[in-house]
Amino acid sequence: MSSLLETVALAGHPNAGKTTLFNALTGHHQKIGNYAGVTVEKKSGECFTPHGRKIRVLDLPGCYSLDSDSPDQQIAARVLRQQDPDEPAPHLLINVVDASSLERHLMLTLELIELGLPMVVALNMVDVAENQGIRLDPTLLSEQLGVAVVPLQANRQKGLVELKQALRHPFPQVPAAPWIQPQMSEEERRTARLQHIQQTCSIAARRPDQAELLFSDSIPGGAGAL
Repeated sequence: MSSLLETVALAGHPNAGKTTLFNALTGHHQKIGNYAGVTVEKKSGECFTPHGRKIRVLDLPGCYSLDSDSPDQQIAARVLRQQDPDEPAPHLLINVVDASSLERHLMLTLELIELGLPMVVALNMVDVAENQGIRLDPTLLSEQLGVAVVPLQANRQKGLVELKQALRHPFPQVPAAPWIQPQMSEEERRTARLQHIQQTCSIAARRPDQAELLFSDSIPGGAGAL
């Protein structure tokens, strides 16, 4: 029966709080298995939206990039790129992002947006970011990314109601990524992503004691390499 349900896939870096969110959404309604041909765990579950609609929730393996060589991350990439014959493309992505390390997480966020699937960003660990003096503006972040952004503390289930409200039907469509042009090489695409991350962080993420933007050289090949 679950195959008849719309699937919402959770995607994000390892340790971003993705599995915590999965547990908060699905409770005890979970199914544990493995992806075909590998020992990587496949976790799915079910939950109801505030509108009474049952949906299937898929917790994808943690992923830093869709182009990673890691077997676990390749599984996530195949599902998201609609290359897994046993797992149809999800109807909606929830990209779980660690708010305290925004610039590191946004590279994957942009890659996911470029897939063109309906998507919501779950801005997790906002309390950790605030304790570090980082001030994020979800509205400005949403405007820069072109997708809905929901602040969240998954470990305390804060923001969970608002996130479920974002699972309205029909799912929100994602506009074409303005930082990418069809004729770009992969290196040009990466540079364009880095530039957009820098712009996004300068607008939506600041420390109160800094006049300069939050973006740092913490991303390999980051701003300092441009």
